[in-house]
Amino acid sequence: MCYHIRHSNALNHIQSISSSVDQDSSSGKRLVDVSLDKGILPGIRVAQGFDRLPGTSQETFTLGLDTLSKQYEKYQKQGAKLTKWKPAFRIVNDHSPSLAIQVNAELVRCYASIY
Repeated sequence: MCYHIRHSNALNHIQSISSSVDQDSSSGKRLVDVSLDKGILPGIRVAQGFDRLPGTSQETFTLGLDTLSKQYEKYQKQGAKLTKWKPAFRIVNDHSPSLAIQVNAELVRCYASIY
């Protein structure tokens, strides 16, 4: 992840992927510390991809909730101050994936109850 922060009056947080949480800036300072110094909270996306819902042909659910506690501890030690859980839905032929919406809504509820 590459970014340069000059002013933070409009920016309050940055979300990154797990591989970039521990990266250093060109000056050698950790990017999470550069962000914090500017008043910007560094965060991490914790969803680990998607898989097909059993019994469906194309509906998906978000992976990673089962390891979220361990992930969060690790990222918190690395300086992350927040996490993001983002489910995604596949819409095929204008068909709303109702089962996927229900399952992912339950996963979001579980995610919210953890933190």
